[in-house]
Amino acid sequence: MIRTESEFDTAVTSLTGATLAASHATCLRRPKPARAARWFDSKVREALKNLRKARKHLFRLPSNHNALRFHFARKFFHCQVVVAKRSHARTFASTVKPGTDLWRLTSWYQGVRKTSVPTLKDPTSDPRYPTWIASPKGKADTLANAWFPVTRPNTKKVPHVRPIQPTRPLVSVTNEEVLDTLNECDNDNAPGLSGLTYRVWKWVASVAPNQLIAIIRASLNLGIHHASWKQSLVAVIPKNNKKDMSLPKSHRPIQLIECLGKLVEKIAARRIAFDLGKYNLMPFNQFGGRSNSSCLDAGLSLLHDVFEARCRDLVTSFLTIDIKGFFDHAGHERLLDALLHMGFHPTFVKWVGSFLSERFVRVQVDDYVGDPHPQMVGYP
Repeated sequence: MIRTESEFDTAVTSLTGATLAASHATCLRRPKPARAARWFDSKVREALKNLRKARKHLFRLPSNHNALRFHFARKFFHCQVVVAKRSHARTFASTVKPGTDLWRLTSWYQGVRKTSVPTLKDPTSDPRYPTWIASPKGKADTLANAWFPVTRPNTKKVPHVRPIQPTRPLVSVTNEEVLDTLNECDNDNAPGLSGLTYRVWKWVASVAPNQLIAIIRASLNLGIHHASWKQSLVAVIPKNNKKDMSLPKSHRPIQLIECLGKLVEKIAARRIAFDLGKYNLMPFNQFGGRSNSSCLDAGLSLLHDVFEARCRDLVTSFLTIDIKGFFDHAGHERLLDALLHMGFHPTFVKWVGSFLSERFVRVQVDDYVGDPHPQMVGYP
């Protein structure tokens, strides 16, 4: 049984190190996939080679003979592409049998897609004479400073609308709670910096379940989120339909957190959602963050109000408000104060504070991983 913070740190470090060592010793490294499309065979490659050769001859010695040669080479290349795609589609469709995932048929033509981060503009420079950033380190630092500000927001304490709730006792995490949550996790989810996926932790749970459950139980009982779980890898995803891709706001950050830390987070989120529904801690018209409710329920509620107003010969109006970057710039103090006001145990609120504080992100640009950058505000 883990009783102190030092014992918890030692247990997490030992289990993670042993899991990494076992993974490196037993798991094979996945080879890098080819960048070409799957239908790109040897005949298409040879036709492309002849096309490039004919084009080079046409540029060096322009003549009718070389132009006709380039025309037939391009036509033959297009013909080979059509034949290769058709052959690959038939072969791929024959492998999809009834009862399997039929949506695989939509990916028969896809190759390996890889996008690189373009040269960025320095947001602090003059827009008329921008400073261009081309190095991977400079891109990573620019994106980290744009996405994760280091200044805390000026949050004022606002009065609570609902009365304060009595503090509820902290119930220890059960074995079934950990194993059921772990089994529901997808094995293909992207891992964090360590590279340990949910599949690996499921193997650990089958071999050493007591050690894994003891760590998760101690994390919530002690109110501590381990430091290694607070470091996340940030992948850069370009946004669609943006005119200027050299601006940092034209890209979207995707945080990849350690799977073991996400497992503890999932258990804590389930407990919060359970208490919100059981003790009626949220307004009835709040659909987000509530169990067994979705956007469809919000739409049905809106339609009900509109139809009810029309039956009474009233005119309805609909106003929507979108807060840009709410989760990226939200303060932590107000959330912790709201949880205490709702009756959550102080140890559980301490864990939420530990989960949100002292976090670091590392932005990955192409194959370069940037330096740790503090995440002072926002929710991961």
